[in-house]
Amino acid sequence: MSIWPVHWKLRTLVIVLTFVLVSIFTLSTLLVYSTREEVVWIQTTRIGTDEQVVARAGAKRIESFFRRVETDLHILSQARAVGEYERSQTGSLLEVAVDRYAGTPLVSFVRVNKDGQIVLSINRERIPMSENVDAKDRSYFIWAKEQTDEAGVFLSEPIIARAGPLQGQKILVIAVPSYRDGVFDGVMFASIAFDQLVDEYVKSLAVYEGVQAMLLDREGNILSGLFAQDDVGHNAREIIASDYPDKQKLYEGYLAEILSGVNSWVEVDLDFTQEEQGGKWIVGFAPMSFGNSLWSVVVLVSHNEALGRFERYQQYSQLGLIFAGLGVVSIGLLSIVSMRKAQLVWYKRGFERAKKLKQDAIQAVGIDGSSDKLSGKNKGN
Repeated sequence: MSIWPVHWKLRTLVIVLTFVLVSIFTLSTLLVYSTREEVVWIQTTRIGTDEQVVARAGAKRIESFFRRVETDLHILSQARAVGEYERSQTGSLLEVAVDRYAGTPLVSFVRVNKDGQIVLSINRERIPMSENVDAKDRSYFIWAKEQTDEAGVFLSEPIIARAGPLQGQKILVIAVPSYRDGVFDGVMFASIAFDQLVDEYVKSLAVYEGVQAMLLDREGNILSGLFAQDDVGHNAREIIASDYPDKQKLYEGYLAEILSGVNSWVEVDLDFTQEEQGGKWIVGFAPMSFGNSLWSVVVLVSHNEALGRFERYQQYSQLGLIFAGLGVVSIGLLSIVSMRKAQLVWYKRGFERAKKLKQDAIQAVGIDGSSDKLSGKNKGN
């Protein structure tokens, strides 16, 4: 066989073409498989960064809202509510202030005297609240009495409201102490609907479908949980120890990183048995620091939710390459088989034709011989 293409026969061209196509297919398949892990990691990094940014944005939104409330509380804490006239004047100020928070989780501004009695409470709905409700056992009042000036601010854990529009419901309290001539004069605090805060500032942090979000305090207590929220009020470390003893060390390491006050993301293996949500999760988290509190805003999305479509696309691409390769191989084999069959057919035709020509030649020789004999006999006669 000549090495020059112009001298190649059809059979050689088909074999070479088949080999080239199979080589291209093999190379393409190897490239797809070799780059798959890298592409998945790139996509995971991008999604993790998105979740990190989203968690940070949520934390900053909460901080900004709390600091706005703090500023108003420091101003309002200067107003007194001792006499009837002062109480009326302070009430008017509180009405103007609380109306500026329409559409936010803030529900009311409340004035507590130095003895721990609520003497004035103004909410947007103007629902009257019985006065002299005792608050001296509340954590915010105990904290305020321990302060030496009015510069500090206190953020409570979620507590149950004893009075007001949200009586019996979960609220947060942002409180500042009030001092008169260097002497403790009570507390001014804002009552914030906790569930509304979570809905607007935490649960809304959804970039991808199926995103879950939660709030943790610095000790790992779950302020706002995942899925059915039956874990609210529990400590994450206790849940890890009781539900995941085989992965306790691993999960506690993740939790320590989340509660460390950094803004980052991790990819973890989590198994929410009751919700049948197992597998890899991409977790972004960011700290929310305000007053005496440090919360962690945590945003989670399952690997399947975030990368499911991409991985399915890759699977379809791989299947496409496989089918294309099988098609190329099939075409090559069929070409080779068809050529061999054609060669066999033409060989048989040539053989039959040669056989017939041979027979015709024999017959012709026979006829000629007979003619010669007849001619000789005639001459003899």
